[in-house]
Amino acid sequence: MEDVKLWKGWKAPGTYIPTIITAGTFYKDGNKIFWDVSDMDKCILIDLKDEDYQQLIVEVENPEETIKLLIAG
Repeated sequence: MEDVKLWKGWKAPGTYIPTIITAGTFYKDGNKIFWDVSDMDKCILIDLKDEDYQQLIVEVENPEETIKLLIAG
């Protein structure tokens, strides 16, 4: 998730308070991304296909377990 810690993109509409919360719709490199994160160590990035958003970046309680569940589908 190292690249996620960099510039989030243009917010529209969204909330960005450094070290506190990033939430809402952001645009970066032509991609529409949804953020809902306050603890970057607990976030996961989900790439979407054929959807309005290209990515979801969300905070979850246990990132490793959540990723395993998503992959197992």
